[in-house]
Amino acid sequence: MVFSGVYPTDGSDFEALNSAIERLICNDASVSVTKESSTTLGLGFRCGFLGLLHMDVFHQRLEQEHGAHVISTVPTVPYTFEFSDGSKLQVQNPAALPSNPKNKITCWEPTVLATIIIPSEYVGPVITLCSDHRGEQLEYTFIDSLRVFLKYRLPLREIVVDFYNGLKSITSGYASFDYEEAESLSLTLPLPLPP
Repeated sequence: MVFSGVYPTDGSDFEALNSAIERLICNDASVSVTKESSTTLGLGFRCGFLGLLHMDVFHQRLEQEHGAHVISTVPTVPYTFEFSDGSKLQVQNPAALPSNPKNKITCWEPTVLATIIIPSEYVGPVITLCSDHRGEQLEYTFIDSLRVFLKYRLPLREIVVDFYNGLKSITSGYASFDYEEAESLSLTLPLPLPP
């Protein structure tokens, strides 16, 4: 899932936005919604979507069907934090992390297995793009003399914002891109975290 904060452009429109979201989720049960508060944006909602397209369609429906004008935060993905005492906490918003955590944290980052088929002339730039997005190459195969099959493990966070657009731009629209959920990878974080 991809999470994004949704806030009314005018704080006094919170109840109208609440009503509009309630009506929309009656038709789209795949959206998860919880109320949240931001010191900068005020009262709003943390919404979970099936992907970026789903999020865009939901925002368009809010505006077109209900006249709601919203501010959306950058999409995020859920991370699971495991503390040295064995307790776990799933976080969609970094502000939800405890300000005074235990001695050691293991962070579980969601990843995907991505398959990319491209014309062979774009191999170098696509490998660079995947590396820049913290990708781990798992497979590199020539399908024929003109096409290449690449398989990468990529952090979900790296592909939810601009990866697909970058891939299409680099390959002049000739890339085929698909992904499926994979196991989460652990990142060990020493505490206190450096500033």
